[in-house]
Amino acid sequence: MLIYNKNKKKRRLTLGLDLDGTSGDFHASFRNVLIEHQGFDPDRIPVETPAIYSYIDAGCFPDLDTFTTALHAATHQGVYYQMTPYEGLRENILALTEEGIGIRVITSRPDDALDDTIGWLEDVAQIPYDTIFITDEKTKVEADIYLDDMPKHISNFRNAGKRAVIYNQPYNTD
Repeated sequence: MLIYNKNKKKRRLTLGLDLDGTSGDFHASFRNVLIEHQGFDPDRIPVETPAIYSYIDAGCFPDLDTFTTALHAATHQGVYYQMTPYEGLRENILALTEEGIGIRVITSRPDDALDDTIGWLEDVAQIPYDTIFITDEKTKVEADIYLDDMPKHISNFRNAGKRAVIYNQPYNTD
């Protein structure tokens, strides 16, 4: 687990905030990087977010190795920094922090995306945060409530007895 502490101020409540697919449009950013930097056929990656969470199961990639290679390259081509924040993100996060709620960013991005993550939060989304946790084991990060889009993480939060809100996406409507 990679941890970056920006603010150690004591907060009355803490929100565990996911980024990709919850705070910003990762799919559009990934699609753009694949087409512009990796020469992917635009018809191979749908414009709309797939209804299946896995890009492999959605038919965008033939196997895990091909997907992993493309994602690794996209990481170094700015996929995380270029992501467009969802409408209202900044205003809503500012309102929460003004009420004394702390923001713990909890993302399963690769460790080498930390600089782009900090840059995205500060330069692009322009939202305050206290700490960034890069981990796939999100239940190990303490927060009062979690906001995430990935069905696996929501299930893990709930199975661990933690309060979680699911950010609606086409792939998590069940």
